[in-house]
Amino acid sequence: MFTFAVLYVFVCLVGEVQAQNAQTNFDDLGKLMLGGFAAAIIVALAFTFVLWHQRREMRRSLAQMDARSLRDAGISPAAAAYESGKPFWTEMGPLR
Repeated sequence: MFTFAVLYVFVCLVGEVQAQNAQTNFDDLGKLMLGGFAAAIIVALAFTFVLWHQRREMRRSLAQMDARSLRDAGISPAAAAYESGKPFWTEMGPLR
């Protein structure tokens, strides 16, 4: 929900820039660009938080799988234990 709100703000800023006519005051344009930059940073942070959440959930699910389920998926229990022990901000490694 937060991501959609941030994207809405970003779209509104882009629309505001496009609504400006050719005789735009450069001070106003600079303020609009700074607002767009801030919105872009907020969107990037939102996507980063979503990615971290997905990694945390994936590692939590991996840690809860039993050995039979891991073998069925082609994942060694050692690789699963190693991967589930990593912090959420590190990338997922190969599991096979």
